[in-house]
Amino acid sequence: MLKALNQRKEVILAKGAKKSSGPFYCPGCQKEVILRQGLKRQSHFAHQATTDCQTYSEGETKEHLEAKQLLFEWYQEMDIELEAYLPQLQQRPDLCYKNIAVEVQCSSLKFSRFLERTSTYLANGYQPWWILGTKMYPKRHWSLLAKACCTYPSTGFCLWLIDTRNQALVRLHQIKWHYQEGVISRRSAIQKGEPYRKETLRPLYEADESDTHHSIEWVAVDYRLWVIRKLRNRLPKIREIQEIVYPLNGNVSQLPLWCYCESRFGFLFEHRILIFRFLYLSECPISFEQWLIRLRQLHWQWCFPLLDQREILREIFQECQYLENSVSFSSQ
Repeated sequence: MLKALNQRKEVILAKGAKKSSGPFYCPGCQKEVILRQGLKRQSHFAHQATTDCQTYSEGETKEHLEAKQLLFEWYQEMDIELEAYLPQLQQRPDLCYKNIAVEVQCSSLKFSRFLERTSTYLANGYQPWWILGTKMYPKRHWSLLAKACCTYPSTGFCLWLIDTRNQALVRLHQIKWHYQEGVISRRSAIQKGEPYRKETLRPLYEADESDTHHSIEWVAVDYRLWVIRKLRNRLPKIREIQEIVYPLNGNVSQLPLWCYCESRFGFLFEHRILIFRFLYLSECPISFEQWLIRLRQLHWQWCFPLLDQREILREIFQECQYLENSVSFSSQ
């Protein structure tokens, strides 16, 4: 932890604290803690080895401590609170500003735990802002957790990363998925000391790094041929989709051409976007509400608590309408 209480119950920050000013106490369990300082590790307070504190967990990585300190120094002019304990939630975000709960995730986390923490924040009026550390950086194939940490502002999907070595926040944006290349995105970086928008706790200045990676063009005919080949080769991801549509008298390799066009939401669902499009086809013309009913009958789980489920699904439905009309018209 980066803060503790002194004998007068005053909050003391680990950075700059002196051991002679102790003893220090945990803000959660009130037991005595030790001030640890060194050249290779961020100054912090730690419990005695035998202490079992339910509020302040031990075992924080060097990166996690540094990331919290970096963000605290970055936004301290806004009266951001470090390691704020929210008793009504029984949760302690790394930082808290008004109703924004900042969570820096530098090590693996069970997805069920992520859903629990995020849902609790949202149910109590807090907006969680998940920032991923180095070990959690997504590669070509993103984990479900990385996707679920994304937000969806007007500019498209966005994911935040922390780079403590360069003292920077990194924003992944223009995120899209290609069936051969995986997930592709652009990066923007803001370093400590650059301007920020105080009222929203979001960086104002974003310097785009040069893009050296160019994606392969998405061609609907090529994707359909790819699906046919993978279905014959019994690729699990395609077989799973076929097993869903087959009882509904569908074949994932015999859909109209527009169904194989690129989707803005392929990033979230990848090949499963074909299921949404098949359900749109199954009863044309179909209303959005009718389409939702058919979708719910599949008993699938929404895994993206930071995203408005109805808004995303409505946009997928509208995308189906647009592609059906535009591709059908152009092929005549």
